[in-house]
Amino acid sequence: MTQLPFMSIPVPDLLGETTTLDTEEFGAYALLLCALWLHGTELPNDDEVLRKCARLTRKKWQRIKPQIWGFFSLSGTVDNPTITQNRLRQEYERAIQKSTRLALNGAKGGQATALKTNKQGLADALAGLGPHSANPQGRAASRRSPDGSPPIPIKDNSLSKEEYDAARASSNLEPLNQDDAANPADDQVDELNCPTPANDPGRLIASLKDLEARKAGKR
Repeated sequence: MTQLPFMSIPVPDLLGETTTLDTEEFGAYALLLCALWLHGTELPNDDEVLRKCARLTRKKWQRIKPQIWGFFSLSGTVDNPTITQNRLRQEYERAIQKSTRLALNGAKGGQATALKTNKQGLADALAGLGPHSANPQGRAASRRSPDGSPPIPIKDNSLSKEEYDAARASSNLEPLNQDDAANPADDQVDELNCPTPANDPGRLIASLKDLEARKAGKR
């Protein structure tokens, strides 16, 4: 049987049913109830085992046993005789049922929470891919420094259309068609921003450096 950490005892009934016991007898009885709870409400019907559970010497056990024996019931089999306490067994079974019910409800609640979290994470990820995830005004973004100082601007390294056309012209790349010149494709712009473009990297990097030098000379 499943072992439960907390023992459920109706104290008024316990005290009311044991008014005939003295302190030592009540203590032995309470210790046996605790031992029964820890072992699934059954203990071997063995005087040596029972007296140790009650923490009594053999002499004291022989004196106390007749005073408390009526609170217990015989159980088990002929080959394996045991004792139990009927009221304690009922409380134990109720505790098992409650523990099982709470465990099942907790598992269902955990699954529902995990599903909700996963859905929210997916929604956030999709929102990050939406048209409003980028900075439509082209303003420089900023982030907070670890030490709490004012935000540090993040440089916008994207090229304007004029810079893009100048870079292609100086690198002797094939001219854009009319549609591309009016609105360069994303993959074409990415080629200029990518550190390892599909076109000749040497020529493109040299062109970008030349473009930066010319822009610096105009300032």
